[in-house]
Formats: sequence, structure tokens, C-alpha cells
Amino acid sequence: MLIGWGNVFLMAGVVSLTTLLLFQLYRWQRRELSFINSVVSALVCGAGFVIFNFFSLSGLNNDLPIPFFPISPEDMGCGITVLLITLLYGFLIPISANNGSNQTNRWQIRITGWMVPTLVALVIDVYFI
Repeated sequence: MLIGWGNVFLMAGVVSLTTLLLFQLYRWQRRELSFINSVVSALVCGAGFVIFNFFSLSGLNNDLPIPFFPISPEDMGCGITVLLITLLYGFLIPISANNGSNQTNRWQIRITGWMVPTLVALVIDVYFI
């Protein structure tokens, strides 16, 4: 195990809360994403973070020589895992827009709903784990 389970669940909570906060800011600006979808997407993001850290890929935890963003293959794996899980959620239960949105806006909302959790999980994993 790369880090203890207590830290994994703490960081998963941080990832979920940060994702929820960013979704609420998005909702405040555009009012197109439903509240329920933003909450569930944030929880799915936290679950993806826990699922990835279950596998304990400590052999891939060597940071690349980038001073301002010390990313490792393990960090990229966490971001990819969260992306796949949010994509799965997004395709099984479509991230829907509020009424009155056209098809282009719905795809923009779906892409936002997939990319925000991925980027949050990646940044948290790079800087805090």
C-alpha cells in the first residue's frame, strides 16, 4: 500500500468536496447542470480515487523531472481511472442538463462533468499523495 487507508479516504473526501465545489461554481455561472448530477458525479470521483488506490502501484511512483508539476505514472493512472469511472457513470446515467438546453450544450455539460473530476483527482494525487 502506497499510503494508509485513512489518508486514502481523507483525500477521496477532499477530491469529492473540491469537485462538488467546482460543479456548484459551474452551476452558479451557467445553471445548466442539475444539482443531483453534480453531487453524484463528485461521489463517483471520490469512489474512483479509492478504487485506484486499492491497487497500490508503488512501483510506478517515480516522479518525472518536471519541477512545477511532479507527476508520476501512478498519478496519471489515478486520473485515468477517475476518467473511466466518470465516463462509465456518464454513459449509464447521462449527465443531464436542465430544461431548455440544446444538444450542443448537453455535450459541453457532459464533457465538463467528465473532465472536472479527472483534473481534480490528478492534481490532488500529484500534490498531496
